[in-house]
Amino acid sequence: MSVMVRRIGLLASVLAVLVGCGSADPVAAPASTTTVAPALDMAEVERAAEAMIAAGAVAVTVDVRDGDTHRTFARGVRDLDTRRPAEPDDPARIASVSKMMVATVVLKLVERGNFTLDTVAADLLPQRRDVLADATIRRLLDHTSGVPDPLQTLLAGKSPREQIELARKPYTDDEWLTPTRELPRATGFDYSNINYLLLARIAERVGGATVPDLLRQYVFEPAGLIGTTVPTGDRLPPNALLPYVFDGDERLAVPEQSPSFFGPAGNVVSTPADLGRFGHALFGGKLISAELLTQMRTPGASGFYGLGAFMMGTDPCGDYERLWGNRGNGIGAKSYLIASYDGSRVVAMTWTGADTDIPNDRLNATMQQTLGAALLAACPR
Repeated sequence: MSVMVRRIGLLASVLAVLVGCGSADPVAAPASTTTVAPALDMAEVERAAEAMIAAGAVAVTVDVRDGDTHRTFARGVRDLDTRRPAEPDDPARIASVSKMMVATVVLKLVERGNFTLDTVAADLLPQRRDVLADATIRRLLDHTSGVPDPLQTLLAGKSPREQIELARKPYTDDEWLTPTRELPRATGFDYSNINYLLLARIAERVGGATVPDLLRQYVFEPAGLIGTTVPTGDRLPPNALLPYVFDGDERLAVPEQSPSFFGPAGNVVSTPADLGRFGHALFGGKLISAELLTQMRTPGASGFYGLGAFMMGTDPCGDYERLWGNRGNGIGAKSYLIASYDGSRVVAMTWTGADTDIPNDRLNATMQQTLGAALLAACPR
């Protein structure tokens, strides 16, 4: 069997994982490409990204990294009003990829000896004992705490316009946590933003700083991130990619989103190059100890989710190791970060334009093609 045939077969196993997470008029815009690595053949990746634009995406940005070499490009436009071309370093909301950054902070506090993975979380945050019960830090990280997520109930059955309005509303911690007392406790693996809200509050209490400051100290600065922020207001930076939600054939802009809507579980804004740097640093062992990195990459009860990171299938480059990373399903903006086991190769991608029905999003097929082409482009020649 040829190397390429084997790689394509392995890639199919990856693409099968990715979605588990009347068309609009296509947006035509000039491409913009930065740096850097003639060895990385991006032609297929760029063609696949253009197919995403033709299928209705407003903007697509991709970074492919092999070691310290990377290439980044953009397709589409920042927004449909000005139609300014998207640039490779334009930031975007990354939604739940933020969880992997928050998990890194928590694991760094474990490394420092502030608590252990088996510490009962309520001992660190006693005012939330009624919500936390006997959940440990580990169980919050891997979504086996039993704490339900009221966000799913809030969004269920809502139209795209209603979801946009809900995302604009400010929320207090109590507004998120009070409903958890009324919902039945979850069993086994149950994905919940509330787990990461609670982890963030524990990190702030123990670490003596706000979540944005802890992220800067333990993630952004040591990983060399230069375009990543944690918004404190409703609006994005002026050069950011504006999110859009599909409503039939119409694309509805999402110019405002309350930072408390996703909260620490999904509030980071970043660029694909920075996501590539983060994945390279994290899985390359530069942010947390080797022991804790092994814990992060050990699936819990789900069989595919570790401590803030998803197992993303088998590496198509032929070494048969697992890919790791996370994905973000935001309101009108989505993202992926996928890294080889050792972090030497990373694919990061953000795009705007999304259906609220995630499994049936009209961009799923072309998104998978783009990520698949990017993963193959990162393989050693």
